[in-house]
Amino acid sequence: MKVKCIKTSFADDLEVAQHRQNDIHADLDISLGEHYIVCTIEVSNNDNVEYLIRDDTYYPNLYPANLFEVVDTQLPYEEWHLGKFQYPVVLEDGVVRYFYIFGSKEMATNYDVLMSIRLHEDAGLAHFAEWHELVGRQYE
Repeated sequence: MKVKCIKTSFADDLEVAQHRQNDIHADLDISLGEHYIVCTIEVSNNDNVEYLIRDDTYYPNLYPANLFEVVDTQLPYEEWHLGKFQYPVVLEDGVVRYFYIFGSKEMATNYDVLMSIRLHEDAGLAHFAEWHELVGRQYE
């Protein structure tokens, strides 16, 4: 899937701003009008949808879907997998939160791989680079 950046601030979108109150004015490493390949789609049980993209820093980072417009809906369907993970922290009201990952088999089945990517660790970055290349081939 490919998306185009239509907003460059959490403050530009009311729904995003409600969930990102602590970093509403953060500088984001995405550029208005630029296209990005979506390498993973994450959906949490409070209906937040985020895309893992290689942003302008060339690192993988999650961004709210509301900051983008989908310009190509194609997915490499044979390679994508769905995983479900529990957040490590239970909310004060005792609610257990989950999130779903739609991406590589390793990301969907191995929490450590997913976290390694998010933390920009060497092993995670290597996996992300391979996955980004595989997903990007459909646009060549």
